[in-house]
Amino acid sequence: MERLKLSIHFSFYLLLISAVIFRRGYLLAMYTIAMLLHECAHYRVALSRRYKCNSMKLSAFGAVLYGKFDDVNPDDAMAIALAGPCANIVAAVICLALWWTIPSAYVFTDVFFNANVSMALVNLLPCYPLDGGRIVGALWDKKGKSGYDNSRRLTAVISAVLFAVFVLSVFLHYDLFSMGLFAVFLFSSLIGKDNVHFMRIAPFVFNSRTMTAGMELRTLVFGGNTTLKTVIRRMQGGFLYNVKVVNEKFESLATIDAAKLQYMALHFPQQTTLYEALEKLKISPAEKERGG
Repeated sequence: MERLKLSIHFSFYLLLISAVIFRRGYLLAMYTIAMLLHECAHYRVALSRRYKCNSMKLSAFGAVLYGKFDDVNPDDAMAIALAGPCANIVAAVICLALWWTIPSAYVFTDVFFNANVSMALVNLLPCYPLDGGRIVGALWDKKGKSGYDNSRRLTAVISAVLFAVFVLSVFLHYDLFSMGLFAVFLFSSLIGKDNVHFMRIAPFVFNSRTMTAGMELRTLVFGGNTTLKTVIRRMQGGFLYNVKVVNEKFESLATIDAAKLQYMALHFPQQTTLYEALEKLKISPAEKERGG
């Protein structure tokens, strides 16, 4: 497994210089730690679900995981998205516990507490590409709707409302500049192609640890015209799968075992149908009979 590559955008260096000039270095350090904690939680859960992220970029606007899009299972998408805010909430709870046992620690940890609470609350907003937007999108996907498109539409509406409130605040002489800036950020995130995704390594990976602990075997049934992309989307981490291929009369044609499924996921195009996969795998009649 390759290590996650960390890169720093020039905007973060500008932010660092500004923090030093205005004596806000400690504030920046606490928020940076909260950001890294948030993204590392995403990364660890992504690994546990057999996804791979290519790199993490730290900028003045936050820390982001990058990878090549390879279609994320809705359940996995929700688990990965929730990991970041949950990590921040746990860190905030630890701060509260520390204040209860050592009250004097408040002076040193109040900024870190605020950083984690704000990080969790902001990222849970139902706006794409924030974690809340990804969770809402995954829920739409589970209902058979286009979560990606619907979450982006919802984000456009929310950003427009926030910007309208900002414009109104100017006439009412309220200071809501940060809200207007946030609205612009949300809207700008909808422009262009999104490349902040998790790449699936494989539906499952054989190793000594998983085999020693044991894994549950599940069987999925699909028609021969089903694409590999659809099959992979039905798979969840932590299980082994066999796929039974049937024809229009629901007659069993062949069973593709876990090892062959792993090979297909790594080497076959996502649009390959199961009929085409059987031909490429050249499963013999004997294997078809015994389901191997």
